[in-house]
Amino acid sequence: MTKAGNTYARKLLIEAAWQHRRPYAKPGERLLRQLDLLAPATRIRALEGNHRLHHKWEHLDDRHKMSIKANTAIARELAG
Repeated sequence: MTKAGNTYARKLLIEAAWQHRRPYAKPGERLLRQLDLLAPATRIRALEGNHRLHHKWEHLDDRHKMSIKANTAIARELAG
């Protein structure tokens, strides 16, 4: 994540990446309402992506990576 580009978009990616650090046991009520509007295949893909990013966080924590660097790596994946 370079300093080039839209500052606001970069900030949103970083903030979204922090959310994947917490354990992802069950989607909240708001997320469930949003997922109800999607096709079943899209819903499954979205939930799998959330689980994958959380497991990536766990892997980086297990390797004792600095949390800010780990969060940037997750944000980079969200941008992709």
